[in-house]
Amino acid sequence: MLRNCIWSLSNLCRGKPLPHLELLRPALPILAKILASSTDSECLQDAAWALSYLCDGDDEGIDALIEAPGVCADLVRHLGHLSSNVITPVMRTLGNIVSGDDHHTQGKPSLPPSLPPSLAPGVCADLVI
Repeated sequence: MLRNCIWSLSNLCRGKPLPHLELLRPALPILAKILASSTDSECLQDAAWALSYLCDGDDEGIDALIEAPGVCADLVRHLGHLSSNVITPVMRTLGNIVSGDDHHTQGKPSLPPSLPPSLAPGVCADLVI
C-alpha cells in the first residue's frame, strides 16, 4: 500500500506543468520521512524522484527542499545505496539543488559515516549544497 501511495505522490509531483509548490508542500514531510526511515528500494526511488521533480526548474522548489529538515543529508546518505534505481533519482535531485542560484551553493554537506569511502571521493568530493 505504501509503495502505491509514494508512487502516486511522485506522479503528482512530476506533472507538466508542475503543480504549484504550495499544493505540493504538504508532501515534503512525507517524502522526508520515507527518505529517513524506509528500507524499501521502491519507496526510496519514488520519493527521490518526487523530490527531483519538486526542485526541477525554479529556486522556490529548491528552497523548499533545502528547508525541509534532514532531506539533503538523507539524499547524500542514499548515494551509498546498493541500487542504482535509488542512486539515479538521488543524484538527479542533488544535481537540481546544486544548479540553483548562489545561495543554494554556499555550504558543503558533511558526508554521513555510512557512505562508502570508495564512493565519496569520486561522487561527493565537490558536492556543494
